[in-house]
Amino acid sequence: MNIRRLVGVGVVRPSLTVLLPSSEEQDKGNVALVCLANRGFPGGWKLGWRLGAGGALQGSQSLEVLEKDGHYSWSSSLTLPTDQWRNAGSVTCEATLKDQTPVTHTLEPRHCSHEEQDQGNVALVCLANRGFPGGWKLGWRLGAGGALQGSQSLEVLEKDGHYSWSSSLTLPTDQWRNAGSVTCEATLKDQTPVTHTLEPRHCSQ
Repeated sequence: MNIRRLVGVGVVRPSLTVLLPSSEEQDKGNVALVCLANRGFPGGWKLGWRLGAGGALQGSQSLEVLEKDGHYSWSSSLTLPTDQWRNAGSVTCEATLKDQTPVTHTLEPRHCSHEEQDQGNVALVCLANRGFPGGWKLGWRLGAGGALQGSQSLEVLEKDGHYSWSSSLTLPTDQWRNAGSVTCEATLKDQTPVTHTLEPRHCSQ
């Protein structure tokens, strides 16, 4: 682990990505936005959200993970009623660290339907909430018979004693559109897996 090398270079500002809700999710009455902050240093950056250009910063719990190369990554989620999301004007994820200029990423909901897929890649995030005990792992399957692809699962102990996890998967847009189905699978030894499957043709086009 190259932590000593990073200590010498001072602050590294993370890059931000905000993952969009699908049209399927919007039709259910609520949308969940996820902000990913990647490869920052040191630890301690906090993620928050602003609704509208002059909105107050809404703090949220930021999941922090130390990567193998000594950098840190964070994630944060925000759930909104669909009408509030559509009428917000803008939604901003903001990463803050004492004495540093905030890092921001802003979305305008009216421009979001094609934005991420047109950039050549699609990022999926799986959130697993209120499980017990710790140790559940999240993985991904592409297609009905696809092999389980493991990924690092961020685990957080909630105040009520339950745990929550998150995992992300980035795919080329063509692979996402042609996958048939993409499944997030939560596994724990001797337990029946918990799964959630998306069919890309039913999501934002």
